[in-house]
Amino acid sequence: PADLVAPFSEVRRAIYTYSPTFQQAVLADFIREGHFARHIRKTREICRVRRAALVEALANHVPALSVLGDPAGMYLAGSMPNGFPDREISLQAAREGLWVAPLSECYSESPRPGFVLGYGCAGVDEIADGIRTLGRLIGTVRSARRRLAR
Repeated sequence: PADLVAPFSEVRRAIYTYSPTFQQAVLADFIREGHFARHIRKTREICRVRRAALVEALANHVPALSVLGDPAGMYLAGSMPNGFPDREISLQAAREGLWVAPLSECYSESPRPGFVLGYGCAGVDEIADGIRTLGRLIGTVRSARRRLAR
């Protein structure tokens, strides 16, 4: 927006006293010599393998989760049936050292329960162990809710 150009320009001048020409030249060489493309290819393969491990573990331990979106990136979003307590499960998972974001918090209206799961920095074995733990937590919460409903 035009009304923000002046304030942003002023902040940039205050923060940067020089243009980082050396860093730009190094980055340009890195890209031109093919290192960046090689890095991207390697990262895509690593993420493909990790995502496949995640999808397989979910099918085995959290079969009610429906995977959403394209098979790309470093995160997987999955929905659970309506009424599923994704926030409660996420808190339980955090207590056990798992980062499991509730999908419902990504919606401003008509929240959809589920999870956002990161796999970019987890190995295949860690993914399998984490999803086994998530499946156990879901079972524990469901059992507790059934007992309370009686």
